[in-house]
Amino acid sequence: MNIRLRAGRLVALLATLSLAGGLVAAGSVTAPPAEAATTTIVKGAIAAAGEWQPGVKVRLMLRDPDSGDSYATIATTTTTTRGAFSFRPATVVKDARYELWYDDPDLDLVAGWRIVEPVTGSTVTRNITARRASTISGRVAFANGAQPSHAEVLVEGQVAEADAPTRGPAADDQVVYPTTVPVQSDGTFRVKGLPRGDYRLTYTDKTHNFFDICHDGSREKVSEGDANPSCLHVTPVSVGIAQSASVPRRTFVDRSAQIIGRVTNAQGALVEGIALIHRVGDPSEFTRAYTTKGVWRAIDLPAGSWQVEVSPDDQARYRDRWFQDAATQSTAQTVTTTAGQKTTNRNVVVPRR
Repeated sequence: MNIRLRAGRLVALLATLSLAGGLVAAGSVTAPPAEAATTTIVKGAIAAAGEWQPGVKVRLMLRDPDSGDSYATIATTTTTTRGAFSFRPATVVKDARYELWYDDPDLDLVAGWRIVEPVTGSTVTRNITARRASTISGRVAFANGAQPSHAEVLVEGQVAEADAPTRGPAADDQVVYPTTVPVQSDGTFRVKGLPRGDYRLTYTDKTHNFFDICHDGSREKVSEGDANPSCLHVTPVSVGIAQSASVPRRTFVDRSAQIIGRVTNAQGALVEGIALIHRVGDPSEFTRAYTTKGVWRAIDLPAGSWQVEVSPDDQARYRDRWFQDAATQSTAQTVTTTAGQKTTNRNVVVPRR
């Protein structure tokens, strides 16, 4: 997990910690007796269902005391065969918030966090009772026999805060379960590390040759109040604590179309911007495609007729333009797509103002 550092007091605090002699993470729970009176120790053990949990990654985190919008990793360790962990921070920042984040590499436990309050020169024990995780398994295939590993599974859960508290900056809370899961070469997948809750799975084709499908086999739909298609209309898969669920095999059947083009100026230099692909006869249906090095790619399009409008990022220098070399939609050329078709070279030259 990437931890974002914001310039300010947190950076200064970390510099202070470094000058104080660094930070050491140890695997032993008990400090030597000679150090007990002067060394600050944060220790504990992780158990689940009455059993010690070895091999769990534990991080001691420091939250920005000013805003709480940034976290820094102070030290990292792994639990011993008896589930024990221990940290010896060289300096404790007064009134700062510390947290213990724990993650099971095998995803057999639900990841989580706990608040801890280190005391300078003292030993603080913070034991953690983790929960066994649940799993959802299934299988996908492509109607044209394509390699199943071209697909991946997107996971969206409805989980109570008590079962899976988010962690990290308040403005960017991170869920503690996997949200993207690969599909194996035989088409099987297994979503692990899930807390108790309700889940909807979306199967997506990474090559964009097929439309995404939901775990019940239906296509994504646009729900009321949401501009993007999703699987919110399907009945979720529910799991409790340490449960296993499975969903029926599903097959990608409906082929999608793509339109690809490039944006340049009159001299041939690449121009960055956004392409709006409008459905002919239905102004409310359009797709956005942002350029990368001047190239845009509209994916997951149904068969039909489309018109392409390009809006450059540099509006002070360039005007909007339609394909092909049209100033208005009424004079723009129509691009027709069929299922499974990839239409290329729908290039647009934007004029200078």
